[in-house]
Amino acid sequence: MLVSREELRFDLGGARFDLERDRSLLTWIFSQSLFGEATGCYCGAALYTAPDIESATFLSRQALEEFAHFHNFLRIFRILGTRPRPPHPVMRFLTTHEKLWDHHVCLEMAVGEGLVLIAFDMLIEAFDDPDIKAILQAIADQECGHVRFGEQQTLKLLRERPRLRRQLLGRALISLAAMRLLGRHVQRWTPPGHPVMSRAPEFLEHAVRVTEMRLRRLGLLDRPLSELGRLERAGLMALGPAAAFFRGLVTSRKPRIPRNYLQDPVIDRVLGAGRPTPGEPPA
Repeated sequence: MLVSREELRFDLGGARFDLERDRSLLTWIFSQSLFGEATGCYCGAALYTAPDIESATFLSRQALEEFAHFHNFLRIFRILGTRPRPPHPVMRFLTTHEKLWDHHVCLEMAVGEGLVLIAFDMLIEAFDDPDIKAILQAIADQECGHVRFGEQQTLKLLRERPRLRRQLLGRALISLAAMRLLGRHVQRWTPPGHPVMSRAPEFLEHAVRVTEMRLRRLGLLDRPLSELGRLERAGLMALGPAAAFFRGLVTSRKPRIPRNYLQDPVIDRVLGAGRPTPGEPPA
């Protein structure tokens, strides 16, 4: 990944959740995670806009992993002895499926799943229960592959179409603003003095810093976020969804692979380039 696991890590200073004391709080936290995995199961919808067979193959494998994550979070609810609750509205907004390929790989995978990975790595440290830690570790390790794919695809797209940079940055800024809104909601009902949740403001700032680092390494951001003026930030945040909307009106919904498979790079990679083509079979 463009941002290492060590850079993602947030030091809780030994703070831990307690399964008995925090049962209700953990139920809410993992309910948000379960909803994220439920929407992630439909990453296969991006197969319609995948540019090549290699990308489509990755997405089909990712869909299976997301279904496995969903079931693994149900195992956590079984450990807690509770049932999941509906997600917060901000979570519904953050997990909206992107219809455009560049928005999917950049915003859902590189940025969105990058934020998820930061949270999962923090949660792994916040538990002593070995079963919960093992479940979260396995999920986080697979999320790394999703983030890496999103980053690679975003870098490739920006080399080919650098003008996408501003609209993708604008959408990423909206995601960060929504995350801050969710963070304020969590702080309002967090028990005073809770060893883990009292660190929520620091964790939120850490997540923003890491995301800023990723945006800069992707080439979407050319200076610190703090140097973006209010008007420039507002303009970018308006441009992102507007561009997605108008591009969505004219973008074909027909799957690409059946039209382009004979020119797909996988054919030369597997069969070798320049081989003679056999004659046509008799009619």
